[in-house]
Amino acid sequence: MRVFVAGASGVIGVRLVPLLVAAVQEFERMVLEAGGVVLRYGRFYGPGTFYESELPESPRVSVDEAAKTTADLLEAESGVVTIADA
Repeated sequence: MRVFVAGASGVIGVRLVPLLVAAVQEFERMVLEAGGVVLRYGRFYGPGTFYESELPESPRVSVDEAAKTTADLLEAESGVVTIADA
C-alpha cells in the first residue's frame, strides 16, 4: 500500500495551529508506520496557482516539477521526501 501526504502552506487561525501541527505529525507517523511515503511540498508556483507570475518565498516548487517528482516517487521506499526547488 502506498500513501501520499501532500501539504501546502496557508493562512489559518492562530488558535488552530497547534492542533493542525499535531494532526499532521500524527498522520505522517501513521503513513510511515504503514510503509508509505510522506511528501512535503514547498509553496507551489506556476500556471493555475496563486503565484502564476512571481516566485513565492522559499521553500517553493513549480507545479510542473512537483507533478513530475511526485510521479517519480510512486514506487519509492517508505520515508519522508521534501519536494522544493534547490
